[in-house]
Amino acid sequence: MTIETLQSRPFESHEILVPDIQSHTHPIDPYRDVKSSHVAKEWTLNDDQARAFKIIAEHSRLNNSEPLRMFIGGSAGTGKSRVINALKDFFVR
Repeated sequence: MTIETLQSRPFESHEILVPDIQSHTHPIDPYRDVKSSHVAKEWTLNDDQARAFKIIAEHSRLNNSEPLRMFIGGSAGTGKSRVINALKDFFVR
């Protein structure tokens, strides 16, 4: 579905719009070694943010692992989005 299609039709309240993730992903290179500690440092994550980031990043490297279910909470301005943005950067690399 294109932007033009979405703009030209009425929005149904029960619809859920999901972005096309496939267009933003790159082929995975299993031989490329991106260090999670380097990405955390580049994003200047504090200790708690870096701990959450590394748990998720390192879990993504495990083969045949159980899905990771993790809650990152905190009030406004505590850096939740910063962790998510650092993870997006990690996965793009």
